[in-house]
Amino acid sequence: MAKFYQTTHETRDGRILLYLNPKLKKPIWQARLRVDGIKGYIVKSTRHRNLAEATKVAENLYDDLRYKARNKLPIKELTFRQFFDKEWLPYAAMVLSEHRVKVHKSIGNRYLCGYFGEMKLSDIKEAETDAYFTWRMVYWTSGVGDRSEVFYQVDTPSGATLKQEKGVLNQILKHAKRKGYLIAIPDIKVPREVKGQASVGRQTTYFDDADLEKLYHFMISWQRGGRHNLHRFQRQMIRNLIMFLLNSGLRPGEAWQMRWRDVQPYVDQEGILQPKIYVRPTTKTGERFVIPSVPAKRYLIQARHLQGERKPDDLVWAKRDGKSMKQCHRTVEKMLAEAGVLRDSENRKRTMYSCVVIQT
Repeated sequence: MAKFYQTTHETRDGRILLYLNPKLKKPIWQARLRVDGIKGYIVKSTRHRNLAEATKVAENLYDDLRYKARNKLPIKELTFRQFFDKEWLPYAAMVLSEHRVKVHKSIGNRYLCGYFGEMKLSDIKEAETDAYFTWRMVYWTSGVGDRSEVFYQVDTPSGATLKQEKGVLNQILKHAKRKGYLIAIPDIKVPREVKGQASVGRQTTYFDDADLEKLYHFMISWQRGGRHNLHRFQRQMIRNLIMFLLNSGLRPGEAWQMRWRDVQPYVDQEGILQPKIYVRPTTKTGERFVIPSVPAKRYLIQARHLQGERKPDDLVWAKRDGKSMKQCHRTVEKMLAEAGVLRDSENRKRTMYSCVVIQT
């Protein structure tokens, strides 16, 4: 090193070499450290131009590394965000299902990195995880949550939601320990709910008869609007989907998984041919058959006509390119607002889940 840099300084029997890069106009002392128990050299900037100050920083760093090496502590320090992006997500993509990876990305990016992001992994102890849940409880009310970024959110997370986040955090920290970034995993505890006060989860608000009729008539003209043919196709598919949900009793999550081979013929007691729908075991309610009300058949036929030629394994509720329509929530919300039925008489917001079944 000395033959490449004209200005150098050694200390601790040559285990610390300080040097200046002559190519820089205002060079800062760099430190190259050689520590027993650590392979190779460790190079760090001292952030000082003064040699005495740079020497003090380098010796402190050397002593810290020597202590870590002797006590078998993690040498390399990563922030939670660095580990999540560079180490955890690539590993998760190999060992978790596609759905679970999406859950980890969602929880990790918004909440876990939102709180732990700039913390060093080794600094995350029980006090920090306890403080996380305090921060999380008010995220959407008095915290940093931006409601404009999401389609729907619950003001106060339920116990089940917090347990899910605890599970994701545990998996990440366990992997960090396996990789040598942590010595011990903190004991993560979800706070108990206030005694006598139930957690407030998602409350679905349905359509009354007046708003349902209003929505029905609005969608007839709305589906013919749009700036181009693709836009009109999307609107017509959304109308058919909403009317199908209102007449079938299926949940949106069940409808997204429907494929054309799941729509089977069924002759009712009056000899009328109706669809019988197979609901997949991967849905919330599990495997079953559903025989929807008579009008649901009309909207399935219209959807099939719009899509043209389709194969048995193709999704029923799909965009023009055959991909799922499940990202249409914002369009539905905007349409409900234009129809004047986005909120009920108690100002509760309606969503796709408000279209589950006609209320009588």
